[in-house]
Amino acid sequence: MDRRRFLKGSYKTGIGLGLGAASLSLIPEVRLFAQAVDDFLRGPPMKDIAPKQISKRVWLIYSPDSFPTPENRGMMSNITFVVTQKGVVILDSGASVQIGEMAIRMIKTVTTKPVIGVFNSHYHGDHWLGNHAFSEAYPNLPIYALEENIQRIKGVEGSLWRGALD
Repeated sequence: MDRRRFLKGSYKTGIGLGLGAASLSLIPEVRLFAQAVDDFLRGPPMKDIAPKQISKRVWLIYSPDSFPTPENRGMMSNITFVVTQKGVVILDSGASVQIGEMAIRMIKTVTTKPVIGVFNSHYHGDHWLGNHAFSEAYPNLPIYALEENIQRIKGVEGSLWRGALD
């Protein structure tokens, strides 16, 4: 018997749990446990930092800190975005998935246009570790970087940055 049939219920004999994954999610304790696991694995959300308009189409989510601290949750580089006719272009997505998610929330306060591209200026993790949030929110989103930076992100430097900001 496979897991799906077992959770759904009857399998040949008519005996089974009859509990699908959707049914389990209705149990409050299961939902709370799942949320706690997700919070532990992903970490707490980043507090919102309102974007500042620096020109007609260019906005900046400004980081006042230059080093990661528990209080700033690693927010140590600016996130810049440009609202174009076709959509939003990001320059540097932030230092974590939570920072990227915060940036997406803040972009939505400025425009309803979708994000259509992310550019990573260089290989330091505080400029690209937020990419995951954007690729989750916008499937098939192109992410651009110089080839040298891509190789460094895939290599030792990328691993060091992921570990350092963890």
